[in-house]
This record gives sequence, structure tokens and C-alpha cells, in this order.
Amino acid sequence: MVKEFLLSKEDRDQIGMICGGDMLVAFQYLSQQDLSRFESLINYQKQDQECWYDLNIHEDRFSYTITTKKDDHHLNRSYFNQDKEIIFTQPILQKGMVYIFGGGHISKELAILLHRVSFKTTVVDNDEQFIKQEDFPTSTCLLCPFDKITQKIKLTPEDYVVIVTRGHEFDAEVLAEVLGYPLAYIGMIGSRQKIRATYEKLSKENHYHQEDFERVHAPIGLSIGAQTPEEIAVSIGAELISIRHDRNTLCK
Repeated sequence: MVKEFLLSKEDRDQIGMICGGDMLVAFQYLSQQDLSRFESLINYQKQDQECWYDLNIHEDRFSYTITTKKDDHHLNRSYFNQDKEIIFTQPILQKGMVYIFGGGHISKELAILLHRVSFKTTVVDNDEQFIKQEDFPTSTCLLCPFDKITQKIKLTPEDYVVIVTRGHEFDAEVLAEVLGYPLAYIGMIGSRQKIRATYEKLSKENHYHQEDFERVHAPIGLSIGAQTPEEIAVSIGAELISIRHDRNTLCK
């Protein structure tokens, strides 16, 4: 059943909201026959396969599909009209892992925050005392030498890399390992002076060029004056959300 609500000024006053406009609400009853479709979501999740929920509204009738094929309307997560039909699409599962290199205080806060906004995370460190599973209950923990990353991890264009190693000691090693891969995002923490020194080091030792470093978000995160680990995690998380939104909107 589809119902339309017209929120006039009087209606807004009654519900305590200042926003107005019209609202189209679809009430959907799910029966036992729908169970098999939603069971397929579990299989998609196990296969790490992207999928979307498409709600098709035509007059007072609607239907839905769960699809693994990305079309243009899956890019804007919104409504669009097609032959008097309204389609609302919502991503259910999307590819892309956030690899957090370094298991310090910022990583602990960031992993929890990213889980709440539907990012999958793997925390990587070369010292097992910094990647205890109880410290990262929502993440996968991986013990790996920072100069052997690409031997242990298969990086894809959907993946995000966050470089926050303890004391910045291994930031250059991690960046040298990942910079040659076409990733969705690379971010590295540090002051501008430290970042400049890291770039100079990699230019000499790994023959990277200025255009390679232009892909790196450094200093990492949105500029919100963050100081504490919790605030820095918010700034990084906000930047990742922005990158994800832009990719969903622009990339096919």
C-alpha cells in the first residue's frame, strides 16, 4: 500500500516539525514467500558480492527486487522517474575494505566509528600486542610486517587505506607498499613537515613522483580542528564517507 501525506503548515505544527512538503510512504507486508529472497542476501554477504534493494512504485502498487547488477540509478541512492514509475534504490552490501595500518588509540576509535556507518575494517600491525581482538571487536585483526603488506593482502580498487602507525614509525613503509595500487582512498596522518619528509624519502628510495603523492590525503581527515583520538577518528570517518558518496555518485 502506498499513501501520500500532504504536510501543510497546520500539519507541521501538529507533529512538531518545521519542514514541509509532501510525503509518499510505501507500507510493505513481507510474507513467508519473501523469505527466500532475503536468504539470498546472506549468500551475497558470504561471497562479498554487491547488491541493491530496488523498490518500484507504480501508482498505488509496488514491487521490489534484490539485484546484483549495478545500473545508473544505483549511483545516486535516490528516486527517479521512468514511465510514471518511481524507483527507490538502497545499497545493501557494497565491496571495499578499510585497511587501518597501526593498532593505536586512533585506530580503536576509528574502527568502532566506521563499523557504525557500515564500513568493513581490517586492522593491521606488525606487533601482536597492538592488534588484540578484544580491542577491535568489530574488525578483522591481521599480524603482518609492514614491508610485506602486498604479500599478505590483495588490495583492490574498492579498498581504502588509512595509515596511522604508532609514532609514525612505519608510515613511510606502508605508503611505499600501497602507493602503486589503484585504491579508492589513501590517507596518512602527520604534520605537513613530517609528510613532506616522508615524500622526499620515498622519492629517493622508491622513485615515486609528485603525481603519485597527489593521490594521498595528508594530513588525513577533514579539517575540523581535531585533537583527541576520538575527534581525529571523526575527521577520518567523515572523509571516508565523503569519498564513498562520491564514488557511488560518479563511478559506474
